[in-house]
Amino acid sequence: MPPQEPADFALNSAEDQRDANSITNSDSASTPLSSLQEIDSINVLSQGLIEKLQENYFDSLHCYLPIVNKNRYLQKLDVIQGKPELICLSYALWTHGAMCSNRYVNEEEMCYQNTRSLLEQAEMKGGGARFLTIEALQACLLIAVYEIKHMYTSRAWISVGRAVRLAQMMKLHLLDRDQHLANSARLCGTDSLPSQNISAADWLEKEEKRRVFWAAYILDRFINNGQDWPMMLDDNQFVDLPSADLLDVTNIHIPMIPLLAGSLHDYLGTPFPPQIALFAQVAVVAALWGHCMQHLSTSRKLDFEMPLATEFWARHSMIEKTVLQISAATRTARSDDPNAIFVAMILHAITIYLHHSAAAYSIQSTLANQMNLNSESCCDTAAMEIVESARVFSVLDLYSIMNPFAARCLYAAAQVLVRRMKSLRGDARSLDSLRSVLGIMDAWKGDNPLVELYIKRISLDLQGSEIWDPTLIPY
Repeated sequence: MPPQEPADFALNSAEDQRDANSITNSDSASTPLSSLQEIDSINVLSQGLIEKLQENYFDSLHCYLPIVNKNRYLQKLDVIQGKPELICLSYALWTHGAMCSNRYVNEEEMCYQNTRSLLEQAEMKGGGARFLTIEALQACLLIAVYEIKHMYTSRAWISVGRAVRLAQMMKLHLLDRDQHLANSARLCGTDSLPSQNISAADWLEKEEKRRVFWAAYILDRFINNGQDWPMMLDDNQFVDLPSADLLDVTNIHIPMIPLLAGSLHDYLGTPFPPQIALFAQVAVVAALWGHCMQHLSTSRKLDFEMPLATEFWARHSMIEKTVLQISAATRTARSDDPNAIFVAMILHAITIYLHHSAAAYSIQSTLANQMNLNSESCCDTAAMEIVESARVFSVLDLYSIMNPFAARCLYAAAQVLVRRMKSLRGDARSLDSLRSVLGIMDAWKGDNPLVELYIKRISLDLQGSEIWDPTLIPY
């Protein structure tokens, strides 16, 4: 007999059960708007302003986090009344749209507060089952990104956790389980792979769900950010990576539907195909970032005894090998795409943290000097590559569409440059590169307030040292 659902988490009211059944059995299931706080979206914002904010959203955040199908979303707006989850998603979109211009400061705060209010009220209404929709999950993710950008750390951490748990409750982590099992059976010779028979509309809907799940995974990885916070999702997920970038194509034909991109494990530690979608590449490097952060966390807790040193270098070699494989495969990617630039920057940031840890761990080795020189060389090269990538998105003016976590990469490069300037006083190249990093950060902080945190950290790294120069950070 299968285990029963724990009583504390069961749908223990007839109303909750009806809500859950209605969502499961009907795509048009909705909750009357009057059941939540009455927020009239049409009267609060003019139609012209709404269209402008939506345009701003799809021209900015959507470029690096493509989780909302524009055409499907606009079609849903025809029936927005009586759908609080869709109103909630709309406010989340408008929040980011308003953030793109100083003209909409008041609208930005109002939309953010309304989004959170609707989400929190939905959780308090009955058992919350009626809000288990893809639109509510998308709203959670967009609000989490907004809070990350504004350094609302505790709120962002809770919002990401809410999004991950909501994705799991909707079983998005099992979205492609049947396909995975069929593939395993085929490899074992016990079954044949079923033919792909899916309509264009169904494919777009499923692909949107995949992207929403992987957005939750990506945020779960990057919000850890070296804080030793636990990650909620592991790499063993029965959901394929995002497929080719056809999500916003209106008239997609059945022959155009690409094969599934494959699971995360298909791209970790194996040759990396260059044709993989850019958003899928972001998911892969997010997984690698998680491996690196776990490696650093474990290393700080270990002694330098031989058995533990063997484990350290085994993890180090595995991560470094994967970084090199992905870097080689993505080197020819479009340099003007924000996700392509971000993937390159994250790989170099991983290299920096990996070799900085290796240098610290090799102190007691008989080859410490040689290993330190090798690690320092790798860090210097990676830092310069990050600076060059940052100069590219600066020249192309991609500030509004760059992933906010790229700020951490700039900080990693700045740390290397500061260490180099301290050890080699008068190093003109490092000084010039550091000035470039700080200048790019200053120009970026309007679109990504998170950058200000790293500017302050760099300032603290410089202050009190012999190389401190107030003109480096005049802002």
